[in-house]
Amino acid sequence: VNQAPIKADTWKIQKIGVIGPGIVGMPMAAMLANAKIKIGTDQPAKVIVVQRNSVNSGWKVDSINNGKSVIGGIEPELDPITNAAVKAGNLSASSDFSVLSDADVILVSIQTDKKDGFEPDYGPMFGGLEKLAEALKNKPVSKIPLVIFESTLAPTTMDTLFREHFKKYGLEEGKDILLGNSPNRVMPGRLVERIRES
Repeated sequence: VNQAPIKADTWKIQKIGVIGPGIVGMPMAAMLANAKIKIGTDQPAKVIVVQRNSVNSGWKVDSINNGKSVIGGIEPELDPITNAAVKAGNLSASSDFSVLSDADVILVSIQTDKKDGFEPDYGPMFGGLEKLAEALKNKPVSKIPLVIFESTLAPTTMDTLFREHFKKYGLEEGKDILLGNSPNRVMPGRLVERIRES
């Protein structure tokens, strides 16, 4: 009989990583931190946002650590939520992917824009997944992180590309890590409301 890699009675969520604080990742991170999730522990899970230090988006790390949502214009309600979560010590941001090596749940919210109008552009996604896989190679043996893709992807992408990608790093799906897909339904301007409802 196959043993489930995660058991409900012993599962702990102490750290949640969110890669990519865009219009999906930012509200997810702020609201998860604000929800003070306690699963298997009496301390609320810490949420850490990871944003690579790029020319266009590197500023987001400081902004979040100063308690400001990085999509404030689109979603003004998110600023006070972000601020409260940072003040409570439950939300922070970093450009260093190694902070994810001991995360229990990781939400991947990296945009997969279209290139040439049709093909999804997986360049940024794989850039992030390489750094994530490097970090997870150093995970505690007892941890089996749940990696959830919040990006708009063809379901087969998970089976083919992503599973194989992690395998190259010695991370086998179903044994070392668990992969999940949560197709996002984004409505800028009503994100807080949408996430709260779902």
